[in-house]
Amino acid sequence: MDENILSIGIKIELVKPKSRIEDDSNKNVTYVSQIIDMEGDLITCAMPIYEGHLIPLETGTEFESYFYTKKGIFKGRCKVTSRGKEGNIYICQLLLMTELKKFQRRQFFRLPCTLDVQITPLREIEMLAYIKNHAMPETLTNPTENGIVVDLSGGGMRIISNEKYEKGVFIALDFILNVQGIPLKMQLLGQVIQSFKSETNELRYDQSVQFREISRDVQDEIIKYIFEEQRKLRRKEQR
Repeated sequence: MDENILSIGIKIELVKPKSRIEDDSNKNVTYVSQIIDMEGDLITCAMPIYEGHLIPLETGTEFESYFYTKKGIFKGRCKVTSRGKEGNIYICQLLLMTELKKFQRRQFFRLPCTLDVQITPLREIEMLAYIKNHAMPETLTNPTENGIVVDLSGGGMRIISNEKYEKGVFIALDFILNVQGIPLKMQLLGQVIQSFKSETNELRYDQSVQFREISRDVQDEIIKYIFEEQRKLRRKEQR
């Protein structure tokens, strides 16, 4: 293992494909952890948390692993070789099975959450005005509805709403994030990627939205919020 790349304290994402038996959507499951020790090709990390619950990884399970280092994101394949507990921390040991390779990540970790959001479908002229001015027009033509954000990432969000928005439609998204105790008002441009009836309520719609024309500073604030919420969940699990 190249110890010039990895270091204690860096974030790891462990990605395990879901089977169709586990999830009809067949999406990947992503667990987040942190390196707490290294020796040769063995990495000791904290047992990950997923949707607020500690996940006891099974010995022998293999993952595609993404390491968030000072030199960028690196990808490798790991296998869980053992698990245990040190003090109050549940840990697992990973064997790095492949050489680390630099990875240009297009996706972001998604945080399950419950946030209020106001959604307004945009006319083309309003969407173009946002792109030109990097700000939403003061008044919008279409009515606004209230929705719920059920997961959030630096690249987009999943929302539950009463209205169905067709794939490709641009929408204004207004919501508030509390970052380090400071409420930040977000007003972003989103584009609907997918829309279908909610599994839990046939009268509502589950919609995947991708952020468009988002600044690096705003994206960094969203990612900071996500990491902060992850830390809160981890502290609750360790109590």
